[in-house]
Amino acid sequence: MELEYGTLGGRLFFKFRYTTVEGLIDVILENFKKNNPFMGDSDSEFKQKITDFYKKLENYKEGSEKFTLIIDDPLDNSFLQNFYYPAEDQRVVRT
Repeated sequence: MELEYGTLGGRLFFKFRYTTVEGLIDVILENFKKNNPFMGDSDSEFKQKITDFYKKLENYKEGSEKFTLIIDDPLDNSFLQNFYYPAEDQRVVRT
């Protein structure tokens, strides 16, 4: 999944200045469920794909499925706190 700037209506950038990965996924799920025009009249196969996608996001949020989160922030407005500081967080890859 790739989200472009404004996909969530700028909500992440102004209302939720600080969040966790879980909070980020919550906002994505809430927005997708609320603003999904395809669930109403879609065929059952497509509805199942969307339902499976929501479940995958829930699994990510709960930590029951591994995933990679890439934050591409060309304006450098993001901050990731290292709870292991001064040691490096071995799960974070900087590029």
